[in-house]
Amino acid sequence: MRAVVGFSTTQRTAGIAGGSKTPSREVTVRDPIKESRQYGNSQQYGNSQQSGHSQQSDHSRQYGHSRQYGYSRQYGHSKQSDCSRQYGHSKQSDCSHQFGYSQQYGNSQQFGYSRQYGDSKQYGDSKQYVQSQQYGHSQQSGHSKQSGHSKQYGNSQQYGNSQQSGDSQQYGHSQQYGHSQQYGHSQQYDQSHQYDHSHQYDHSQQLGRSQQSGNSKQSGNSKQSGDSRHNEGRHTGSWSTGILCDYVDIGPCGDSNRIITYCDGIVNINCCFVGTLDELREAVDDKYCGRGSYYRVLRMLEILEMPEQDADNKEVSGGTPSAEADCWQKDGDK
Repeated sequence: MRAVVGFSTTQRTAGIAGGSKTPSREVTVRDPIKESRQYGNSQQYGNSQQSGHSQQSDHSRQYGHSRQYGYSRQYGHSKQSDCSRQYGHSKQSDCSHQFGYSQQYGNSQQFGYSRQYGDSKQYGDSKQYVQSQQYGHSQQSGHSKQSGHSKQYGNSQQYGNSQQSGDSQQYGHSQQYGHSQQYGHSQQYDQSHQYDHSHQYDHSQQLGRSQQSGNSKQSGNSKQSGDSRHNEGRHTGSWSTGILCDYVDIGPCGDSNRIITYCDGIVNINCCFVGTLDELREAVDDKYCGRGSYYRVLRMLEILEMPEQDADNKEVSGGTPSAEADCWQKDGDK
């Protein structure tokens, strides 16, 4: 006869009735730790624990104070060490390694030579592949994917259906979500956001509180910083600063065919100048002495800063007379 009790392991007891021994009976204990499974050449060291219906198989290793719970699975040559935790239906396979206080939940999966360090967390149906690395307090959730040699640091977050691959890096409090993709050697810092179907690749950088959304693409050596927003089209090979909405682009201008962006009283000439209209006028006078296409741009920008009624009565003309007179005077003195 079998009885289920909750105290000790399997025992055999003997009763005495009328001086004669009765057949011994077996008492089976249900211990949650003993319901876990350990197969193959798997090994468990130190104070590590495996409980629930969790399984450890093949050549997998579990070290230190690490814990494996629920229906979680650990396969292949994977390693779980330090105080790391693995919960739910999460899976760890191949040569992947989980360190520190890192945690893996839900249906998340960790493959290949991927690494999870520190207090990092992996949730939901997220996947971590190849030689990707996750550090610090970074979080990966939803159906997001991290692959290649990509790295996720600090308090950065990756969720939704976003993908991070190649040698891309994500730092600080940056967030990547929606169907956005980050690959190549691209970098995302600070409190920047990347979402929708946006793409970031090559050596591009996204800094500050900048936002990249829609179907926008950021490539080359371009940089997006400050509170800038990039919604549609392509952004390549230049700095992008300020709030880029309701703005005006003028160009190409000057010997270098530069593009001038005007927004909220700030003039931005890519890789060259950022400042007010007065500061730009002073810089142009010092360099060009009243000659060149920048003076026509100055007149256009002056109209943009005028009240609407005054702007309607203005015409765009050539150079600035005061600047021309000053430079002609200088030429006459020579």
